[in-house]
This record gives sequence, structure tokens and C-alpha cells, in this order.
Amino acid sequence: MDFSSRNEMRGTALVDAVPLSELASALGQNNRFRIKRIEMELRPMYTALPKNSRGTLNGAVVRYALHRFFIQQHGWSVRGLEPNGDAWNSSTPTAILKDRVPHHVLALVEQHLKGRGFGLHELAVLAATLDDLVHGEAIERLSKAYAAHEIDIHDITTIETANLIVQTYMMFYILPDERLLSLQSVQIERVLPLIHMVYPGWNDTMLWMNDLWQSLDHNGQMKRNPFLEIDRAEMDFTSTSGIVEEVGAKFGRFQDLECRSLKWMLLDLEDGDTGRVPLSSFYGHTLNGGWQFKERVEYLRDLGALDESNPKRPSVMIPNYLGGQSNCHAASEFYSVCCIDECESLMMRLEVKISGPLGVPQDIAEFVAHTPSDTVDAPRNLSSMLLGRLSDMSAQHGGRVPLHGRLFSQWMHHAYPRECPYPHPIGSGITPMPIPAWKLFRNMTTVSASQEEMEEHVNSSLINSAEDLQTHADLPWSEDEELVAMLDPATAPGAGRNALRLFVCFSMISLLVSGVRQTSKNPLSQLLLHGGRSPVSKVTASQFV
Repeated sequence: MDFSSRNEMRGTALVDAVPLSELASALGQNNRFRIKRIEMELRPMYTALPKNSRGTLNGAVVRYALHRFFIQQHGWSVRGLEPNGDAWNSSTPTAILKDRVPHHVLALVEQHLKGRGFGLHELAVLAATLDDLVHGEAIERLSKAYAAHEIDIHDITTIETANLIVQTYMMFYILPDERLLSLQSVQIERVLPLIHMVYPGWNDTMLWMNDLWQSLDHNGQMKRNPFLEIDRAEMDFTSTSGIVEEVGAKFGRFQDLECRSLKWMLLDLEDGDTGRVPLSSFYGHTLNGGWQFKERVEYLRDLGALDESNPKRPSVMIPNYLGGQSNCHAASEFYSVCCIDECESLMMRLEVKISGPLGVPQDIAEFVAHTPSDTVDAPRNLSSMLLGRLSDMSAQHGGRVPLHGRLFSQWMHHAYPRECPYPHPIGSGITPMPIPAWKLFRNMTTVSASQEEMEEHVNSSLINSAEDLQTHADLPWSEDEELVAMLDPATAPGAGRNALRLFVCFSMISLLVSGVRQTSKNPLSQLLLHGGRSPVSKVTASQFV
């Protein structure tokens, strides 16, 4: 049976699962343990999330929860789950299933969301379903790697051949370009030694993959066909797919090591403890011989990484920049591999302590005062401003603080400015998107600032006096609130305007998704790879061939 037919059977199995809670059967008997494991991983967050009147999660909260889960577990920014500058309830959490499962399965899920809502089990099943779709895509890509070398997936290969196939898979995974998919075996073998010129982290990635392979083999975790007697020096498709599955699950954690290195590089350029790098220092690093920090102002602004609250001294917000699309790998039709949000681990620990969607200000303050981060020591004394704003939030919400809203995310940014991103208010014009889509959207030919533009910002900073420097107390603060669990649209103030805004947001997202699909086939010479920071023009696809 080919793997496209197997994926079609998965969709057929989903049709048979009438109650949503029975979607687990579509994943197979062997995945029940996986669903239980996901339930355990989701439980602390689920307990703290705001529930509806039935004690379950509505669609907006499900989307929010799944986005956080995949970012924290794998560094996956799943398309259709990320907010992209809009409200959490601006699209359905099942958007990723569109065109991948039958229409009536989507209708079933939507009906369940709009009716009773999702419990912990249903949330875990949906997470496992999305993970299964990602795995199906990986198997399809692995099949293409076999086909590129004219090897049938039913063949037994030597370890050397299997290694070549897995390297080919990794090339397709890290450099998702249609022109590479069309290469023949001889061409691929000529291309692989040159990949490091396009993707500087290639050699380190291969070392990591080999370590992962050896670890799997040592622990006996690689999947093998029990009906085939295979020598340890040989591999079948099932064994190779086991390696590929582990790569997808763990590559985000490996890639995050580069993110941490990038963070400390930015901290060397930071203003005080603000979590911000003056734009002049950001560009100055590149002008002095660096190559990482060259995104133009327009892109940084759309990315949500530019702080222009002090127009005389614009700055780059470190956590917003690290979590931006310019530092993601578009490794899949389903997701991008991005930097893991360090604030997420802090939130998870806080959710365990509070065990509910609303927290008492004193409990929150005590937790933050005694909880260190990568750059914040503890215990510490919180400033009167932090305590005052926490008190203001509780007064605004009846004496307790909603943990899953924009104001509290903003408060966490002030408490941990180097780990927690600044949450821009809805309607601020932030439109984060992958570099190819952004260039098409803004009609730009490059995302990089010219040397003249960088020099202009560096020179303009020389006339700013010390009084223009921001301090921790001067970090921007906006009173705009947005709760993940929205009020009933029928009774909320401005319901008509909100409904219109959501419709417009949904329409724009649909157009952007279409744009991303169109740009996904751009030639390599027009893409920025290696986290959007290494120009591919050094080595083009035509040179490979």
C-alpha cells in the first residue's frame, strides 16, 4: 500500500469517529498511550485555562492551548494556530485540517467546539491528530527521498545507503524547494557536500542527527518490521522512518541552541536590562563585520520586534525578535521550526501554582519574586510599578488577575523583559509572516537593509543624548486588554464592530495563507535560509545541478 493511500485511509477512519472523543480510534490502538501522555503534558495548562459554562474549552482557547503546546514541545509554530497579530478567536483551531480530512469530519469537530466544547481528552486527541498529520507528511517526504535515489520503499538497504537517504530527507526538510525535489541521485550526491554553503548549520545538524541515530539504535527504539530478519548492518523503510520521526520531534530543541546563542549575542548589545537593543547597535554589529542583524525597519516593524515608543531611539525587542518568523525554518506545509518561547516555561510553572484562570495578585507577585529565568536572579524585590500595575489589573477584573490575557502578558514582559515578548494590542498593524510572503505582501525584493540605511541609523543615534535612554520603568505600557476567552459577542460592548473586525481579520488571514502557498515555490536564490539570516545567493540551485 502506498503512503498516499494510507493517509487517505486515515481520513476515512476519521469519518467513522462520530463522537469527537472517538477520534482516538482513528489514530490506531498503538496510539492510546501517546494520547494519555499528551493528556498528562496538557493537564497543568488545561486546569488553568478559562472554561465555558460547561466546564470545557471554547474554540479560541483550544487554538491558544494547541499553539502553546506545540511551541513548547517541539518549537513548532503550526500554521493556523498562531495569532499573527490578530485576536485568538479570529480563526478556528481546526483550520489546519482543511483540505486534509473530509468535510464532514471538519463539520463534526466544529460542531463539537460550538456545542459542548473540548475537554482534556478531546484536546489531547486533536493534538495527537495534528501530530499524526505532520508525521504523515514526513513519511511522504521520506518516500520522495527514496524515489530520488530510485530505491523502492520495500527494499532493504545498507546502512550507508540509508544514511544517504536520511541526508536527502534532511535536505528536503531544511531547504523546502521544489527544484531540489526534482534532482536525481547523482545530482543529490554532488549537492550534499555543498549544503553548508547555503545553510551554515548543516554540518552541526548532521552530527546531531548521527548522534540521534546511534542513540535510537542503542536503545532499540528504531521501528523494525517484525516479519523481516534484518541484519544490524541493514535498514528497512520502517527503521528509517523511525529516525525521521525522532528528527521531527526533536529538531526544534536542537535548533533552539542557536536561538540561545543569538540571544546572548543580542544581550551584549542591550541597553541596561530593558530587553532591547538600540537599532543603531543592531545595525552597527553588522557593519562591524557581523552578518546576523540586517532586517530592514519595515520588516522589523511588521514582525512586531521594533519598539518605536521613543522615536529618537528605536530599538529591537529581544524576545520578539527571537520569536519572529525571520528565525524560523519553513520545514513543513504544516509548521515552521521556531525559537522556543522561554516565557512559556515560566507561564507553565505559574499555572501549576495558581491552578486556575484567575490569580490573586499577592500569589502572582510572590511567584515572580521567587522564580528566576535565564537572565533574572531570584529571590528579588519587585518594583512598586510592577506591583501597582498588578493591583490595577486585579481591580479591573473584580479582584483577581486573568492569566490568559494581553495585560498580564504585558506585565510578564515587564517582569522578564528578556524572556517574555511584548504583546502588541489588536489593531496595531503587526503582520508577522515568513520572509517570502512578506516580500510579496509588501512588494519588496529583499528583507535586508542596505548598507546606506544601516549607516543612517547608526549616525542618527550619535546625536541622541543620555536622557533619551530608556530605563526599565520606561518600557511601553498600553491599557488595551484582550482575553483569550472572549465575552459573549451578543452582550459584549461593540459587538457589531467586533464581528466585522473578526470577519476582516479572517479574510486577511485567508489571503495571506494563499500568498504563502504561492511563495513556497520561490527559487532558492530568492529565499533567506538559516533562520532568514544567511543569503542563499552564495550558492544557487543551478550551481547545485
